[in-house]
Amino acid sequence: MTRYFFDRRDNDNFIEDDVGVELPDLEAVKAQAARSLAELARDVLPGSLQRDLAVEARDERQPVLQAKLRFEAHLLVGALELITPPPVLRQRMSPSISRSM
Repeated sequence: MTRYFFDRRDNDNFIEDDVGVELPDLEAVKAQAARSLAELARDVLPGSLQRDLAVEARDERQPVLQAKLRFEAHLLVGALELITPPPVLRQRMSPSISRSM
């Protein structure tokens, strides 16, 4: 088996994998890169509005695969609209809840 290294990129930050993992083939490398990218996204995306993430797999000689994810969140409503229910929903709420708003 070949040892592969999975370097990570988070916008301009680069984290080099100096340990690596032994895998049997490029399909296993692709699966590991996808898992690594999903883990990175889970860790850094909450609270982000834009992020460019990548996992770059290499063996001891050369790069073999790059997995990328571009995340963009565009707010479509104002902040006040996010916390205040529309009038129709307020009417359906119990009187004690709608009076406190």
